[in-house]
Amino acid sequence: SDLGGTAASPNSSPAMLLMDRLKTALKAPTLRTMREFAEQELILPTGPHEGRRFRVDRNPFAGLWFAAVDSGTWRRIFTTGPQQSGKTLIGFLLPILYHLFEMKETVIVGLPMMDMAADKWNEDIRPAIEATQYKDLLPSTGAGSKGGKIVGINFKNGATLRFMSGGGSDK
Repeated sequence: SDLGGTAASPNSSPAMLLMDRLKTALKAPTLRTMREFAEQELILPTGPHEGRRFRVDRNPFAGLWFAAVDSGTWRRIFTTGPQQSGKTLIGFLLPILYHLFEMKETVIVGLPMMDMAADKWNEDIRPAIEATQYKDLLPSTGAGSKGGKIVGINFKNGATLRFMSGGGSDK
């Protein structure tokens, strides 16, 4: 029997074909680094390079930032910088998109007030998703599909984006 992961021959038994499919399905997917994800998936939604792919070499600190994040050395990452330096894109949008679509994880976005959730979704997050191949994973019904109050958005890949604030009943 061939258990080494090679392709089954046309004369293989149904059991062997099933075993090959099972081995393939059980392999953990290879995850890209955040930098690889950014450069391969992110289309810039605004700015002088609007509609073009994100490239690290267009932003002076991006390469260093990605090296720090992708190293796995740090459990927490904080991003500060001057106006118009790419903080929202690199330190806010990109980690959200990476964890929703590459890692397929639930992401919690902390906001000072829940009233800001719809604005962040409609002005920053949704347009960034709509510019990627992941636009088909946007919800077609429910929260995030047509406006209204937004607390949690369930994507078609099983990931959820949840907004929480520091006050109120979001404990």
